Amino acid sequence: MALAPEKSLSDLRGEVLDRCVLNTAGNLAARAQRVIDSCLNMAQRLLYYDHDYTRLQVRRTIPLSNGVSVYDFPDDVEPGQIFDPIYVRRVSDQRIFPLRAGINWLERNAALSTVTAIPRRYTFENQTLVIAPAPDTTLYDQIVYDAFTAATPLVNDTDMCAVDSEALIQMTELMVRPRMSLPMIPGADAILVKYLDSLKTQSGDGADCILGGATSSVVTPEGENRLIRRETSWDDGWQPHGFWGN
Repeated sequence: MALAPEKSLSDLRGEVLDRCVLNTAGNLAARAQRVIDSCLNMAQRLLYYDHDYTRLQVRRTIPLSNGVSVYDFPDDVEPGQIFDPIYVRRVSDQRIFPLRAGINWLERNAALSTVTAIPRRYTFENQTLVIAPAPDTTLYDQIVYDAFTAATPLVNDTDMCAVDSEALIQMTELMVRPRMSLPMIPGADAILVKYLDSLKTQSGDGADCILGGATSSVVTPEGENRLIRRETSWDDGWQPHGFWGN
Protein backbone atom coordinates (compact mmCIF):
# COMPACT_ATOMS: atom_id res chain seq x y z
CA MET A 1 0.00 0.00 0.00
CA ALA A 2 1.48 3.34 -1.02
CA LEU A 3 1.74 6.28 1.32
CA ALA A 4 -1.00 8.90 1.23
CA PRO A 5 0.33 12.04 -0.48
CA GLU A 6 1.90 14.86 1.48
CA LYS A 7 -0.48 17.63 2.52
CA SER A 8 0.07 21.18 3.69
CA LEU A 9 -0.55 22.34 7.25
CA SER A 10 -3.62 24.24 6.04
CA ASP A 11 -5.09 21.13 4.38
CA LEU A 12 -4.28 18.93 7.37
CA ARG A 13 -5.89 21.36 9.77
CA GLY A 14 -9.01 21.55 7.60
CA GLU A 15 -9.29 17.75 7.50
CA VAL A 16 -9.03 17.48 11.28
CA LEU A 17 -11.65 20.22 11.75
CA ASP A 18 -14.02 18.42 9.38
CA ARG A 19 -13.58 15.03 11.02
CA CYS A 20 -14.05 16.49 14.48
CA VAL A 21 -17.08 18.50 13.20
CA LEU A 22 -15.79 21.50 15.09
CA ASN A 23 -17.72 24.77 15.07
CA THR A 24 -14.89 27.26 14.63
CA ALA A 25 -16.88 30.45 15.13
CA GLY A 26 -15.61 33.25 17.36
CA ASN A 27 -12.93 32.63 20.00
CA LEU A 28 -13.16 28.88 19.48
CA ALA A 29 -11.50 29.21 16.07
CA ALA A 30 -8.21 30.50 17.44
CA ARG A 31 -8.13 27.92 20.24
CA ALA A 32 -8.99 25.06 17.90
CA GLN A 33 -6.23 26.08 15.48
CA ARG A 34 -3.63 26.20 18.26
CA VAL A 35 -4.67 22.81 19.59
CA ILE A 36 -4.79 21.18 16.16
CA ASP A 37 -1.45 22.62 15.04
CA SER A 38 0.21 21.47 18.26
CA CYS A 39 -1.27 17.98 17.95
CA LEU A 40 -0.30 17.73 14.27
CA ASN A 41 3.32 18.40 15.16
CA MET A 42 3.23 15.99 18.09
CA ALA A 43 1.68 13.26 15.95
CA GLN A 44 4.17 13.85 13.13
CA ARG A 45 7.08 13.39 15.54
CA LEU A 46 5.57 10.16 16.90
CA LEU A 47 4.94 8.75 13.44
CA TYR A 48 8.38 9.84 12.24
CA TYR A 49 10.22 8.01 15.02
CA ASP A 50 7.97 4.94 15.06
CA HIS A 51 7.93 4.27 11.31
CA ASP A 52 10.44 4.67 8.50
CA TYR A 53 9.36 6.36 5.27
CA THR A 54 11.49 5.57 2.26
CA ARG A 55 10.68 8.91 0.64
CA LEU A 56 12.73 10.49 3.46
CA GLN A 57 15.75 8.24 2.84
CA VAL A 58 18.74 9.98 1.29
CA ARG A 59 22.39 9.30 0.52
CA ARG A 60 24.70 12.14 1.53
CA THR A 61 28.40 12.89 1.26
CA ILE A 62 30.78 14.99 3.34
CA PRO A 63 34.07 16.11 1.77
CA LEU A 64 37.08 15.06 3.81
CA SER A 65 39.79 17.53 4.77
CA ASN A 66 43.36 16.32 5.02
CA GLY A 67 44.28 15.56 8.63
CA VAL A 68 40.86 16.58 10.03
CA SER A 69 38.95 14.11 12.21
CA VAL A 70 35.80 16.05 13.25
CA TYR A 71 32.94 16.89 10.84
CA ASP A 72 29.56 18.58 11.22
CA PHE A 73 26.37 16.96 9.99
CA PRO A 74 23.66 18.83 8.06
CA ASP A 75 20.91 20.34 10.21
CA ASP A 76 18.25 18.18 8.54
CA VAL A 77 19.81 14.85 9.60
CA GLU A 78 19.89 13.52 13.17
CA PRO A 79 22.65 11.08 14.25
CA GLY A 80 20.02 8.59 15.43
CA GLN A 81 18.59 8.48 11.90
CA ILE A 82 21.86 7.54 10.17
CA PHE A 83 22.42 3.99 8.96
CA ASP A 84 25.36 1.89 10.07
CA PRO A 85 27.82 1.49 8.50
CA ILE A 86 29.00 4.78 7.10
CA TYR A 87 31.65 4.73 4.41
CA VAL A 88 34.70 6.49 3.02
CA ARG A 89 35.32 6.80 -0.72
CA ARG A 90 38.64 5.76 -2.20
CA VAL A 91 40.08 8.26 -4.67
CA SER A 92 41.72 5.75 -6.99
CA ASP A 93 38.57 3.91 -8.07
CA GLN A 94 35.61 5.73 -6.39
CA ARG A 95 34.70 2.59 -4.43
CA ILE A 96 33.30 3.01 -0.90
CA PHE A 97 34.44 1.09 2.19
CA PRO A 98 32.77 0.80 5.61
CA LEU A 99 34.07 2.29 8.83
CA ARG A 100 33.67 0.38 12.09
CA ALA A 101 31.60 2.07 14.82
CA GLY A 102 33.23 3.04 18.10
CA ILE A 103 36.54 4.75 18.96
CA ASN A 104 38.60 3.75 22.02
CA TRP A 105 41.18 5.89 23.78
CA LEU A 106 44.10 4.67 21.65
CA GLU A 107 42.23 5.50 18.46
CA ARG A 108 41.11 8.84 19.92
CA ASN A 109 44.73 9.78 20.60
CA ALA A 110 45.56 8.80 17.03
CA ALA A 111 42.65 10.91 15.75
CA LEU A 112 44.07 13.94 17.58
CA SER A 113 47.56 13.43 16.19
CA THR A 114 48.91 15.08 13.06
CA VAL A 115 49.49 11.71 11.41
CA THR A 116 47.18 11.12 8.43
CA ALA A 117 46.19 7.66 7.28
CA ILE A 118 43.25 5.58 6.07
CA PRO A 119 40.16 6.16 8.28
CA ARG A 120 39.03 2.97 10.07
CA ARG A 121 36.50 3.94 12.76
CA TYR A 122 33.91 6.56 13.64
CA THR A 123 31.62 7.79 16.40
CA PHE A 124 29.15 10.63 16.99
CA GLU A 125 29.84 13.31 19.60
CA ASN A 126 27.90 16.53 20.21
CA GLN A 127 26.20 16.49 16.80
CA THR A 128 29.53 15.89 15.07
CA LEU A 129 31.09 12.89 13.37
CA VAL A 130 34.57 11.85 14.54
CA ILE A 131 36.67 9.54 12.37
CA ALA A 132 40.01 7.96 13.20
CA PRO A 133 42.68 8.13 12.13
CA ALA A 134 42.61 11.53 10.45
CA PRO A 135 42.23 11.01 6.68
CA ASP A 136 44.85 11.27 4.01
CA THR A 137 42.76 12.86 1.27
CA THR A 138 45.09 11.69 -1.48
CA LEU A 139 43.72 8.23 -0.65
CA TYR A 140 40.12 8.85 0.58
CA ASP A 141 38.20 12.02 -0.19
CA GLN A 142 34.58 11.64 1.04
CA ILE A 143 32.40 10.30 3.80
CA VAL A 144 29.29 8.59 2.38
CA TYR A 145 26.25 7.78 4.51
CA ASP A 146 22.56 6.90 4.22
CA ALA A 147 19.98 8.50 6.50
CA PHE A 148 16.40 9.59 6.99
CA THR A 149 16.01 13.35 6.81
CA ALA A 150 14.41 15.04 9.80
CA ALA A 151 10.71 15.84 9.88
CA THR A 152 10.34 19.59 9.42
CA PRO A 153 7.96 21.16 11.97
CA LEU A 154 4.61 22.34 10.59
CA VAL A 155 4.59 26.09 11.19
CA ASN A 156 3.38 27.90 8.09
CA ASP A 157 0.15 27.04 6.27
CA THR A 158 2.11 25.92 3.20
CA ASP A 159 4.47 23.59 5.12
CA MET A 160 4.14 19.99 3.91
CA CYS A 161 3.98 16.98 6.23
CA ALA A 162 6.87 14.52 6.18
CA VAL A 163 4.89 11.40 7.05
CA ASP A 164 1.81 9.63 5.72
CA SER A 165 -0.91 12.29 5.74
CA GLU A 166 -3.84 9.95 6.46
CA ALA A 167 -2.11 8.41 9.46
CA LEU A 168 -1.21 11.90 10.65
CA ILE A 169 -4.82 13.10 10.40
CA GLN A 170 -6.19 10.04 12.19
CA MET A 171 -3.68 10.28 15.05
CA THR A 172 -4.21 14.03 15.39
CA GLU A 173 -7.98 13.57 15.64
CA LEU A 174 -7.46 11.12 18.51
CA MET A 175 -5.37 13.77 20.29
CA VAL A 176 -7.66 16.73 19.56
CA ARG A 177 -10.99 15.26 20.67
CA PRO A 178 -10.25 15.02 24.42
CA ARG A 179 -8.46 18.37 24.39
CA MET A 180 -11.51 20.06 22.85
CA SER A 181 -13.96 18.14 25.08
CA LEU A 182 -15.34 16.20 22.13
CA PRO A 183 -16.63 12.63 22.41
CA MET A 184 -14.28 9.87 21.28
CA ILE A 185 -15.37 7.71 18.35
CA PRO A 186 -15.54 4.04 19.42
CA GLY A 187 -12.93 1.99 17.59
CA ALA A 188 -11.06 4.98 16.14
CA ASP A 189 -7.77 3.86 17.67
CA ALA A 190 -8.24 0.38 16.17
CA ILE A 191 -8.86 1.95 12.76
CA LEU A 192 -5.56 3.84 13.03
CA VAL A 193 -3.69 0.67 14.01
CA LYS A 194 -5.24 -1.20 11.09
CA TYR A 195 -4.32 1.61 8.70
CA LEU A 196 -0.72 1.64 9.90
CA ASP A 197 -0.57 -2.13 9.62
CA SER A 198 -1.63 -1.82 5.98
CA LEU A 199 1.55 0.17 5.39
CA LYS A 200 3.71 -2.47 7.03
CA THR A 201 6.35 -3.95 4.73
CA GLN A 202 9.63 -5.73 4.88
CA SER A 203 12.77 -3.67 4.52
CA GLY A 204 14.30 -3.49 1.08
CA ASP A 205 11.33 -4.38 -1.10
CA GLY A 206 10.96 -0.88 -2.50
CA ALA A 207 7.77 -0.10 -0.59
CA ASP A 208 6.98 3.25 0.99
CA CYS A 209 6.86 2.50 4.69
CA ILE A 210 8.69 0.14 7.02
CA LEU A 211 6.52 -0.17 10.11
CA GLY A 212 8.45 -0.13 13.34
CA GLY A 213 11.64 1.30 11.92
CA ALA A 214 15.11 0.08 12.81
CA THR A 215 16.45 -0.58 16.28
CA SER A 216 19.19 1.69 17.58
CA SER A 217 22.04 0.34 19.69
CA VAL A 218 22.99 2.12 22.90
CA VAL A 219 26.37 0.90 24.09
CA THR A 220 29.65 2.22 25.43
CA PRO A 221 31.78 4.56 23.30
CA GLU A 222 34.58 2.00 23.25
CA GLY A 223 32.29 -0.65 21.80
CA GLU A 224 29.73 -0.25 19.07
CA ASN A 225 28.52 3.27 18.44
CA ARG A 226 25.43 4.60 20.23
CA LEU A 227 22.25 5.68 18.46
CA ILE A 228 23.03 4.08 15.14
CA ARG A 229 20.76 2.09 12.86
CA ARG A 230 21.74 -1.53 12.22
CA GLU A 231 20.53 -2.12 8.70
CA THR A 232 23.36 -3.74 6.78
CA SER A 233 25.79 -6.58 7.36
CA TRP A 234 29.23 -6.01 5.91
CA ASP A 235 32.68 -7.50 5.64
CA ASP A 236 35.57 -5.37 6.88
CA GLY A 237 38.19 -7.70 5.45
CA TRP A 238 39.56 -4.87 3.32
CA GLN A 239 41.01 -3.32 6.49
CA PRO A 240 44.50 -4.51 7.38
CA HIS A 241 44.87 -6.44 10.64
CA GLY A 242 46.79 -4.83 13.44
CA PHE A 243 46.43 -1.64 15.45
CA TRP A 244 42.74 -1.05 14.63
CA GLY A 245 41.66 -4.30 16.24
CA ASN A 246 40.52 -6.13 13.10
